[in-house]
Amino acid sequence: MARFRDRKGFSLIELAMVLVIIGIIIMAILKGNDLLFNSRAKQFVSTANAWKICAYAFMDRQNRFPGDDNSDGYIGDQTTPVDETTSPNTATDEIEAKLSDVPANPVLIGGQSWWFYFGYMTLASGKINVIVICPSVGCTAGLTPSNVAMLSALDTSIDGFPDAGLGRLRGLAAAGTPGDGVTVIPTPTVVGGWADGVVNALVATDLEDATSIGTTKPWVTGEFGAVWAFDNKF
Repeated sequence: MARFRDRKGFSLIELAMVLVIIGIIIMAILKGNDLLFNSRAKQFVSTANAWKICAYAFMDRQNRFPGDDNSDGYIGDQTTPVDETTSPNTATDEIEAKLSDVPANPVLIGGQSWWFYFGYMTLASGKINVIVICPSVGCTAGLTPSNVAMLSALDTSIDGFPDAGLGRLRGLAAAGTPGDGVTVIPTPTVVGGWADGVVNALVATDLEDATSIGTTKPWVTGEFGAVWAFDNKF
């Protein structure tokens, strides 16, 4: 009995100190995850803006947007060669050929690959140029929760709030598979890390919200990417 009485357990103070230490470790892990996500989100936003800058830089030098072979102001797949090219080029082809320091396409951020495509969208109010951003070649795979978080961050940087149905950045509601009414990069190919192809003719119904004004919609899994009206408003 004396031997049992000499055994001591943890005091309340010791237990409290252990709990405090565990809490500090958990807070550090959560803070670290936040910092890591913020870093990746900033890289994603920076890459998207770099593609926008490329489009305007090309316009300044060539007096037309890349991929706009008839100089009507709207980006689309070229149907005839222009300049010194011997075959029709996509917008990304032309940017790569004419500009230096072009962003990677696709870009790998935090284990996620993102493809950037140029094209135009037809609305009731007329055509607008867009950049389509997708986590899969041809925009055929649905968004994951991680994809949604990144697009929400980009949306906030562009519009000041994350909303797939309002503002300049909106959700791509339909997959880019040929035959479903969406002509997002039919038969896309990846050559040297570049995804050939362009959004040739998206229509309003491909958006999360089909009206030019839009209604509020959350970014959710199951959509296929984002459509950014980078040079005009919806």
